[in-house]
Amino acid sequence: MKKIKGKALILLLLLVVVAGGAGYMFLGGGIPVETALVDKGPVILTVSETGQIEAEGTIRLTAKSMVDVKKLYVKEGDSVQAGTLLLEGDEGTVEYDISALRAQSSGLSAQLATADSLAKKTRTLYESGAISQAEYDEARTAAAQLRSQLNALNYTIRGLQAGTDSQGVKSPISGAVTELWAKEGEILQPGMPVAEISPLKSYQVKLQMIASEASSVQVGDPVTLKQKDQVLTEESQVLWVSKKAKEVLSAIGIAQKRVEVTVRVPDSLTNLILGDDVEVIIKTDETEQVMRVPEKAVFEMEGKKYVYLVDGNRSRLLEIGTGLEGDDWIEVITGLKEGDQVILSPGNDLKDGQKLLLR
Repeated sequence: MKKIKGKALILLLLLVVVAGGAGYMFLGGGIPVETALVDKGPVILTVSETGQIEAEGTIRLTAKSMVDVKKLYVKEGDSVQAGTLLLEGDEGTVEYDISALRAQSSGLSAQLATADSLAKKTRTLYESGAISQAEYDEARTAAAQLRSQLNALNYTIRGLQAGTDSQGVKSPISGAVTELWAKEGEILQPGMPVAEISPLKSYQVKLQMIASEASSVQVGDPVTLKQKDQVLTEESQVLWVSKKAKEVLSAIGIAQKRVEVTVRVPDSLTNLILGDDVEVIIKTDETEQVMRVPEKAVFEMEGKKYVYLVDGNRSRLLEIGTGLEGDDWIEVITGLKEGDQVILSPGNDLKDGQKLLLR
């Protein structure tokens, strides 16, 4: 009898194993699949972007005309009061970049008008017994918080009217010198930055969002802030969304249309570092207690949505009607009922009516 050589023997064994596995799948096991149950619960849609922590009310001083810096009276990190002399210089004046502050003030004014109107309506509903005291108080508190933010912002803007006199450049607000570009003996040209003053009382996050994603973001949307996969707070909200997209270069040098968004940081969140990166997750839509199916179970064919339903121990291709498509779940309008078992991440090898091996 002729002996089988080593390599040939290994190849023969592999063929036996493969054939045996295929035979098991065909005769008894079926195609192995992972499944999940259709249930009821929330469907949440979010967008996320990285932003930077800033102090609310921060102002940047820039040279309006040529300034010959003779002497500096502060250094970066110093605390200053409104009216503190920052530098002494010959000629020239300094202006303040407050266009963003004015835009935020306009946005807050619109929010406050809406909140005041809602508070009036809820008062009527409360007096008629249609809503609870807690709901009425919540509406009044929201309006009061917006009014406080608007007053503080307008106070900062009014303070920017002062800043230069015959003695030199003064700080228009109280805070800390968080950036100082001016140097003694240097001549600042028009438009060059002089200093940045931050109040360090309350904070916000600024981010540049891709225009297509920013279109779904609205003022008041709830926000979760995370850093290094750790949740910092779930009590933030969108404070301002720019009405204009601007071209911004990405980290790899690609020009993109992006929209500036400002997120409020709750006062309870402390120990923040200005300029630090933070992950911003904005909830743009949500449905509560609806029929839902895992996003990984749904796929599209010819413009229609389908799932593979577990029918006994076989697969059944089923068309479904969907509503809100969230991050992890998709709302089911038609085709499925609570408790139905669907196949997750079905591969191209899965066909209608195939025998299944449930895992």
